[in-house]
Amino acid sequence: AQPDNPLFGTTCPVSPSFLRSSLDALTDCYGKLFFDDDQTAELGLAAAPTGTPLSIPIVDSYNSADTTNYPGGLYSSAPRNVATGVGTNATVYINAPISTLGGSIYGNVETNNGTLTKTANLYGTVSNNVVRPIIPVTTPSWAVTASSPAPSSLTVGTNSTPYYASYTSANGLTVNLPAGQTAVVVNLYITGDVTNSITVASGVTLKLYFAGNFSMKARDITNYNNKPANLQFYGINPLSGSRSFDIGSGNPGYRYFSLNAPAYDFSVNGNPDFVGSWIVKTVSGNGNTSWHYDEALGTAGDAVGYTKASWVEDER
Repeated sequence: AQPDNPLFGTTCPVSPSFLRSSLDALTDCYGKLFFDDDQTAELGLAAAPTGTPLSIPIVDSYNSADTTNYPGGLYSSAPRNVATGVGTNATVYINAPISTLGGSIYGNVETNNGTLTKTANLYGTVSNNVVRPIIPVTTPSWAVTASSPAPSSLTVGTNSTPYYASYTSANGLTVNLPAGQTAVVVNLYITGDVTNSITVASGVTLKLYFAGNFSMKARDITNYNNKPANLQFYGINPLSGSRSFDIGSGNPGYRYFSLNAPAYDFSVNGNPDFVGSWIVKTVSGNGNTSWHYDEALGTAGDAVGYTKASWVEDER
């Protein structure tokens, strides 16, 4: 027999990776919630096979470049207005023939051959014949053979010359702005795990690629720029299976970063607010996490070019 899927009003095939869920509890069968722009990147939200639910999510948007509505370019729910369209551009895409969808979605909803109809919690339009691909993340072309772990502190790069380096692991990393510089880009490739903490100084853009697992508390992700374009995470697709992106306990507070890791299982506890854009394989947690897409993301890399939030049924 096939177990019920209360999220989508349908059934899920029985398999070892079966995920039972509802969006108002935010757990699902092979479910993903994506932010997508030009089919380059998405955010995935789903539940662990244990069926542990997430609290009712709010998926909305803001614009860090709009300092009139968002002073300092910081996220706030106060300007959100369905009538004017401010803060309501996080469209949900479901790559499955679903018929129901819970949660507060401030944007349009698209499904792949679904029968979804508009309800009070869906603040945009509904389209039921949409197909979007999921693009894997590969090792960057500039990567070289790594021979040592990353240092705990890096002060590298210039205004005109990006910095590139490859390391075997990263266990607590701070990237500083060199004296005399105002804006630097640091590109790092980690062949193993990323753990403990990440700190990015004002004026630094960090693009961090990793092939291993990612594990740290939400409070230990510090982006002093308060813009997700300045902290970009890229999880490399493994040859088989999946990897983990584990935030651990997610204390209250805003965490600004973008993530493109379509083969990674994302887990978080607590109630942090994630601000940026994301693609992951699944999401699990027991908290009250909210997701806020930054509409200003679109030119800083594959992980940040998002204009839509999309929930995807993907049985791969």
